[in-house]
Amino acid sequence: MLTVAEGRRAAVVDVSVEQRAPVNVIGRIRDVFNKKPWIEWLILVALCAVMLGQLFLSVGQLSEISDESTHLYAGYRFLKCGDVDLSREHPPLARIVAGLPLLHMDLEVDCSPIRGGGTQQALAAHAWLYSHLDWKTVLFHARMAISAFAVGLCLLVWIAARRMFGIMTAIAASVLLIFHPSVLAIGALVMTDIAVTCKLLVAVFGVYFWVRNRTVTHLLLVGLA
Repeated sequence: MLTVAEGRRAAVVDVSVEQRAPVNVIGRIRDVFNKKPWIEWLILVALCAVMLGQLFLSVGQLSEISDESTHLYAGYRFLKCGDVDLSREHPPLARIVAGLPLLHMDLEVDCSPIRGGGTQQALAAHAWLYSHLDWKTVLFHARMAISAFAVGLCLLVWIAARRMFGIMTAIAASVLLIFHPSVLAIGALVMTDIAVTCKLLVAVFGVYFWVRNRTVTHLLLVGLA
């Protein structure tokens, strides 16, 4: 039979062992990643594939958002006509990426200047998109192209979290991102939200590198973002 003092010591030992159990599990996982670093890349590829798969399955079920035709028309006009006058207040990169897969479709576009304000420009963009009988295919290709920014965001979150906090944080942050409702809702739409988010994260990551190691490369990374 245990005495009171022995019982208390046993309880203390039991509690400390229970507290150490999660730490031991995390340590074992880290040991596995250290011995087999390719597993990290496998997890990253799987997470990006899951995000892309979700976006692919949702693209065909989403109706056209009012802004999508304007962004897509602006990007395609830039590629075909070199025109940047359509809705110029938005960053052009996302629009250009969305318009790239349409080049092989050789869609007709009027390169004459668009007169009027935002309403007239939006109406012209709608008329251009729906003038094509296969407008759903046009929108599908554009949406899949711009989904690259959502996948890129997953990649950036993984790299940033892995570099700053470790592999476990990278996994947790990436999982939260790829299943986040807001990201899934707009990740495949021809809009600039996810693209701007990517560039903001690149800017923050660039500043992080610059503070830790002030090189010209890191400074250029910040400026590029």
